Amino acid sequence: MGLDQNLFRYNKIENTTIDVHNDNREEVVYWRKANQINKWFHDKYENGWENCTYYPVSKEMLEELKEICKNVLTNPDPIYAENNLPTQGGFFYGSVEFDVDYYDVLKETIEDLDKVLETTDFDTQQIYYWSWW
Repeated sequence: MGLDQNLFRYNKIENTTIDVHNDNREEVVYWRKANQINKWFHDKYENGWENCTYYPVSKEMLEELKEICKNVLTNPDPIYAENNLPTQGGFFYGSVEFDVDYYDVLKETIEDLDKVLETTDFDTQQIYYWSWW
């Protein structure tokens, strides 16, 4: 049990709509108990956040998250991290400490987002964030 999170890539249907319940999805990022990442997405969709729901993610959002992760890594003061990419407590959400694991998640997130940004055609594909807790 715990917080599982994904970014999925879908091909747009007629370049305008997406059916998140069909089988054309591709998992492009997987996180486990990366509660700081979940909180960041949660704050973006604060009106109506629900468990196991697909939330569309723009290229600009991915670039913003990547930049925030980079900034926190280059300024490893826990107060800076708490103010810019805070953790989120919850049932089986993992540690809320600003420790080595917290910063490792940021490093992996940057690498993963680089790959997603390089390999996604945002004109014909859509990225969705999904989490299960």
